Amino acid sequence: MARKRSNDEENKSPSWLTTYGDMMSLLLIFFIFLFSFSNIDAQKFKAMVASLQASLGVLDGGRSMSSVPATGGDEGQDLEQRTNEPQDEFEALYEDIQRYMQQNNIAATVEMSESKMEILLRFKDNVLFESGKADIIPSALPVLNNIAGVLKTYQEQIGGVRIEGHTDNVPIHTVMFPSNWELSTARAVAVLRYFVEQQHLPPEMLSAVGYGEYHPVATNDTIEGRAKNRRVDIVITRTWTPEEINGSINPQ
Repeated sequence: MARKRSNDEENKSPSWLTTYGDMMSLLLIFFIFLFSFSNIDAQKFKAMVASLQASLGVLDGGRSMSSVPATGGDEGQDLEQRTNEPQDEFEALYEDIQRYMQQNNIAATVEMSESKMEILLRFKDNVLFESGKADIIPSALPVLNNIAGVLKTYQEQIGGVRIEGHTDNVPIHTVMFPSNWELSTARAVAVLRYFVEQQHLPPEMLSAVGYGEYHPVATNDTIEGRAKNRRVDIVITRTWTPEEINGSINPQ
């Protein structure tokens, strides 16, 4: 008479399934470990997950790897939101310019407006020009070349680039520059022409303006203040999307 099989024997899983489950757990831990030490682009991360699912199949119970709930409550939700949203490319432009300035110890200030609609790149005048002149000094050319390269990379995200020349209030009277108006304008135009003629940036993307001494950022009563006022500002504005335009026009 055959021995009746017990319920435990009938419900016992095959031994290979235990090994398979261990392998899945180790792979999951491995990818979580890699993720914690890297800045992964959202689209690349989603493609990686999809590829992994296609090669390994779906977990028991119908749950794929990407649907495993994150631990940590709100932190898990924030992480999921960050991976699903691509980085704003205008912010990436700001970070690239700021990183370049820091790595090369260039005496420039890089700021982004609170609305994230403008990037201000501010140079002290002696970084680009000699005192009282509007010819770009040779040591400044690599700086402008790199800035032009970054602007080309993010050209679709840029609405315009305004180059502003500024001076202190010390009068200048030369044949070429009868006043600070001419000097500040000539410096702004010199940078614009270099971007267009040497770096081949689209002319319609650029504009130049000279403010003379009338937009100071510091007092003109001290040497330090006057040095801050002698500057060239490159103001980069972002492209307005139709949604942003409609949002600014339509009443709330």
